[in-house]
Amino acid sequence: RDQPRSRGLGDVYKRQVPRHSILERDYGRIVYLIEQGKAMKRQIVTGLSQKDLVQVISGLKGGELLIVEGHTKLAEGELVNVLN
Repeated sequence: RDQPRSRGLGDVYKRQVPRHSILERDYGRIVYLIEQGKAMKRQIVTGLSQKDLVQVISGLKGGELLIVEGHTKLAEGELVNVLN
């Protein structure tokens, strides 16, 4: 299984995430973040998109670590190893 990779989130103006990091669920769009070494699910609201980036209007704050690879088979609370 692929190891999760992370990406730091910038300020609100630049809060865009790779399109492939967003997962569609019955209840909305989610991403996985790394919190204390574990994968944590977060529901987000998206805005404009351009090529492979999607603007996140709400659900994320600057400084959080977004899992951008190896996230499709994660379970919430699962321990993750970060590869930069």
